[in-house]
Amino acid sequence: MYTKRVINDIETYYSRYCESISDQMLYYSTMHFVSYLYSYSIVKDILLNLKKECPYNKETIEDYNKLDGFDVIKRVAQDKKCYISYVLHYLDYSFASNSIVDFYDDAAWICYVKKDYSLKERIMLFKTDVIKPLCDYVIDELRKNVSLLYVLDRFKNRTMRFESPYLKDYAERDVQNKLALYLFDSGYIVHREENISNGQPDFLFSDEDKNSYIIEVKYITNKVSNKNLKAYTSQLRDYVSKLNSHIGVLCIFTTQDYEFTWLNKPYNLEILTIYVGGLNPSERNTKIISLDFNSGL
Repeated sequence: MYTKRVINDIETYYSRYCESISDQMLYYSTMHFVSYLYSYSIVKDILLNLKKECPYNKETIEDYNKLDGFDVIKRVAQDKKCYISYVLHYLDYSFASNSIVDFYDDAAWICYVKKDYSLKERIMLFKTDVIKPLCDYVIDELRKNVSLLYVLDRFKNRTMRFESPYLKDYAERDVQNKLALYLFDSGYIVHREENISNGQPDFLFSDEDKNSYIIEVKYITNKVSNKNLKAYTSQLRDYVSKLNSHIGVLCIFTTQDYEFTWLNKPYNLEILTIYVGGLNPSERNTKIISLDFNSGL
């Protein structure tokens, strides 16, 4: 899965970053690491959304740089998101001002009295108390997506192996109920068809940080039309946009031999195709249908 690979890549890069002990190279190695995080569009969106949610301007950064470490911590570290956002803005400010000399010591909040720490210890403090929380935040946000998609993938495998084909008199509501029970048994508290002014998503729930997740279920039993597919895509896109959702999933159950994919995959939208028709795996000749996020097909 792509998201798991991104997580592994970030963990590997951070490990290599920590192996470097040079004070002369710390400024550039840190800049390279942050640039590496932004190189993944899925991570870039996470970081830009956080900076927008908890903004700090140049003047605030400069004012805080004049304070003692504890005074900075009291202002920015009581909320995890605010602290990570402050780290991002602080790094932006440092890179823009080209503050290369004693780069690690500019983060005054990481140690109260510099003379109590050796050069090596101050460098490591910078890596563990400034850069690692940033890295951990990104990975935690990515794992939330992985967790939900993992549960949905297990549901897909169970359904296709043990519950297909679906009965002919099944309606979309029956399909939704099966998924709702599985999500509930997997520990998710799901709200069904809650009104959000521009419609009613089939499944809406939030995590401990109040990030919203949406699952929209469709049940296709006949030949699919371009018009319907465009409507499905637009509907999910509108729900996700309305709630600024962490992730939205278009979960398509189909008795037709289809597999749905994104033509130009958005970072926060997923498609899950669950075949519930009567063909055995050896009999299938699956038609791949690519959906365009911008136009529907």
